[in-house]
Amino acid sequence: MYCRKKDSSNEVNTSILVNGELKQMQTVSCSDECADKIQEFAEFNNISSKNFVKIGIAGIIFFLFLIALNTVGFQVDIFPFIIIFFGAVFLLYPLATWGFYKRIGIKYMTIIVRVLAILLIVLGVLRLI
Repeated sequence: MYCRKKDSSNEVNTSILVNGELKQMQTVSCSDECADKIQEFAEFNNISSKNFVKIGIAGIIFFLFLIALNTVGFQVDIFPFIIIFFGAVFLLYPLATWGFYKRIGIKYMTIIVRVLAILLIVLGVLRLI
């Protein structure tokens, strides 16, 4: 599940937060190192999922407030700031859905999310210039 190598035979049992519920997950890994990485990811996910949602909701509320200000005369292009904000959130919390983790692997999906986050930040900065 971590690196998606075909020769996976080590069983890994972990508790992971999925949709707000702590669930027991059983998967396989190719080595003890990948098993440790799965455990590390589960711990990171369990802590980060709650923060990710809180920061995302706070950001949406803040940007809705800025949009409301724009309608009453305070004219600022907030779109680049929205892009940069969500790029930064995904850079700090490179989380994806479990379907992607199962298909691509935790290691590669984390890399993909971080690359997309950096692209969002760059596009937001370029839009400001």
